[in-house]
Amino acid sequence: MDAQLHQPPVLAARALSEADLGLPSPLPSKSLIILRGAPGSGKSHLANSILAHFPYTIILSSDDYFYTSAGYYNFNPKELGQAHEWNQQRCRDHLSPSPSPSLIVIDNTHMQLWEAKPYVQDAMIYGFHVLALEPNTEWWKSRNVQEMTSKNVHGVPYESIKRMIDRYEEDWTVENVLQSSRPELPSQRPPGAGLTSA
Repeated sequence: MDAQLHQPPVLAARALSEADLGLPSPLPSKSLIILRGAPGSGKSHLANSILAHFPYTIILSSDDYFYTSAGYYNFNPKELGQAHEWNQQRCRDHLSPSPSPSLIVIDNTHMQLWEAKPYVQDAMIYGFHVLALEPNTEWWKSRNVQEMTSKNVHGVPYESIKRMIDRYEEDWTVENVLQSSRPELPSQRPPGAGLTSA
């Protein structure tokens, strides 16, 4: 499925330099860019600014999974895991040599390091340079949840964005991502684990 097919119309982004975008210059010939940031932080605008500067860019987002063939966004939280697996497979398909694009952007939140791990592992297999970018917006840098709530296009509520920011992990390096693991969910713990006696 084409990465751009189900995305909503995009306003033209002004052309920016690699430095404006936070990219190294020159950009390595095969690069995977992992975007990080909460909903409403400016990730998609950043992705589209990259596309305006590098027309050969492929933008992949798990949100694409929830667009209907008519272009309507129909989010179902029960299908979020499936949406991420679908997007990871699309990324693998674009990374594989047949011919692969020079620049792939993953436009997901990636608040915790482990969330980027499948993309980073696949990029390493196919010899892609990996880097992470965050929006340079004042409301993202200041973690202004109210502003992000008003700016996000999918209506993600304040409390959800706040929870995402509360679990945000700062120390993003390829090595740290590769060493990361998904936190254990409460339902995965053995009975009595984590309980202390008084």
